[in-house]
Amino acid sequence: MKLHPFEEPSSLVAIEVHIEKVHIQDDLLMDTNSNYIDPSKWNPMIMNFCEYFGLGEQLSASKLAPVFGPKSVK
Repeated sequence: MKLHPFEEPSSLVAIEVHIEKVHIQDDLLMDTNSNYIDPSKWNPMIMNFCEYFGLGEQLSASKLAPVFGPKSVK
């Protein structure tokens, strides 16, 4: 694990990790090859510029967004 501090005066840090093993929910795996995730079955929540999105639309408003930027869209 490595910590990467942001510039002062921020107290935030980015954390770099090495992933050794993952556990995937069975119903997310491809029907034809269980070593791969089926992207059509996976709908992640992604934090993008302090807002929560799926693979397209915004999923919900973020309490973090007002701290770092303009008001949330939703």
